[in-house]
Amino acid sequence: MKALFKSKPRTPADLVRQTRDLLIFADGGAASDTKESKRRKSMMELGKLMRDMKQVLYGDSESEPVAEACFQLTQEFFRENTLRLLIICLPKLNLETRKDATKVVANLQRQQVQSRLIACDYLEKNIDLLDILISGYDNNDLALHYGAMLRECIRHQSVANVVLGGGQDASSVTTTYNPGTKFQAKFYDKILTEEIGGVKGHFGPINAL
Repeated sequence: MKALFKSKPRTPADLVRQTRDLLIFADGGAASDTKESKRRKSMMELGKLMRDMKQVLYGDSESEPVAEACFQLTQEFFRENTLRLLIICLPKLNLETRKDATKVVANLQRQQVQSRLIACDYLEKNIDLLDILISGYDNNDLALHYGAMLRECIRHQSVANVVLGGGQDASSVTTTYNPGTKFQAKFYDKILTEEIGGVKGHFGPINAL
């Protein structure tokens, strides 16, 4: 009898849509009348959704990723601004959810939809997201995660070309670059010159998190 009331498994697209809804909630900030228990519950659910998406993309010890599921998840993820929301809301997530989010973003960079890397298409139209990732390096708690995301995003040759913009120095590419932040400048130059210059194929392994 209990089987009749068993909840229907969430599809990959459902996972993304529910994640997006919770990120919108988190981005809006908890209203003054929002109970702390509700906020915690939302963050816990967001963490579970992120783990589920990671499992879809990477598989687990018992099963390999299913191509169709990866296709559905990727297509829905880039249909709207889920990547932007995730990057913006990363500081509000707990450590484990950040780790999972970083791995999800990294994997999505190499997922194809109809023979296209739609992550690359999205980034070309939202190149300002790289500014946000760079600015995240000012926060020691977030630098590892933002840095790993950035490294994977700029492995797309066309994205790297847009960022470097016809031979500009890496340290002057973005409008949010702060020349007074020496560490940021050093990191920026390294990522956008040495790293890109050494990439001829596509992806290398994401940093261990």
